[in-house]
Amino acid sequence: MIIKGTKVYTSDEKDVGTIPKVDREYFTSYKKGTITDKEYRIPLHSMSKLKYEKERPIILLTMTEDQLRHDYMTEGKANSAGIIDILLNIHYEAINAADSASLPSKEVEDRPFSSEYVCDMCAERFSDVNSLEEHRKDVHKGPTGI
Repeated sequence: MIIKGTKVYTSDEKDVGTIPKVDREYFTSYKKGTITDKEYRIPLHSMSKLKYEKERPIILLTMTEDQLRHDYMTEGKANSAGIIDILLNIHYEAINAADSASLPSKEVEDRPFSSEYVCDMCAERFSDVNSLEEHRKDVHKGPTGI
C-alpha cells in the first residue's frame, strides 16, 4: 500500500520527492526546488521495492533519474520565489571615469571615454539609467529597478 508522504528514490538512489497523490495506475512524486518544482507521474508497476527506514516507508523505482525525467516528468512549475530572489540580485551599472583608475593610464588617454547605458534587449544606448529603465518598461515591457 502506498501512503501519501512516502519518499521516492530512483534505482540510482536519487531522491525524486514525496508522494502527494495516488490513483489506480499512477502515483505522483513531487519535489520542491530552488527555481522550479519537479513533479513526476509514475506508473505503479515501476516500483521495485517498498522498504522502511526508521519506520517510514520508502519506495525504490526500477528506473534511473534520467529515465524518469525523460518519460514521466510532468511540466515543471516555476517556483516564483526563487526566480524573484535571483532577479533581485542582478544589478547593472555603467562604467564611469572614476572606475577607470584601475586601467593603465595610457589606455585611458588613447581612447575617448563615455558613460552610457545599453539596453540588453535591443542594444539602444542611453546617457542615464532612468532613460534606460523607462525604455525597458515602455518598449520591451521588461522588469525595471533590477
